[in-house]
Amino acid sequence: MKNLSHTLALIFLTFFLVQCSKDDSPKQNGPVELMCPNELLYIDLSNTQELLLDLELSGDEEGAQIILPPAHSLNSELLRNSSTAWRAIYRYAPDPTYLGSDSVFIERCRGGQGVGCTQTDTVKVFLTLIP
Repeated sequence: MKNLSHTLALIFLTFFLVQCSKDDSPKQNGPVELMCPNELLYIDLSNTQELLLDLELSGDEEGAQIILPPAHSLNSELLRNSSTAWRAIYRYAPDPTYLGSDSVFIERCRGGQGVGCTQTDTVKVFLTLIP
């Protein structure tokens, strides 16, 4: 019974730590698109693929900023315009000559109804760049 409790606890913890929905459409070299409300993400990414991460921010009062940029990227930026339907999207393009670990920390600011930023959190994205 004790082993069953430990197993269920591990499954429960894993579910809440890494709860992302990946776009499963067939893309050989296209971008990897994720929607993640979590603050801690571990992502395996080909060193030739781009990552598009929806930060789930869309209100006028809400925003984001990169507070710790990645060390091994060709491009690391926040997008929020008509092409993203005004949602905050983080775009990461890895250095194609690098294999290994990279990370980026993004601070999100969420607002209440018409009252500006009332809640902040930091999304920590840990990437493993693979061939």
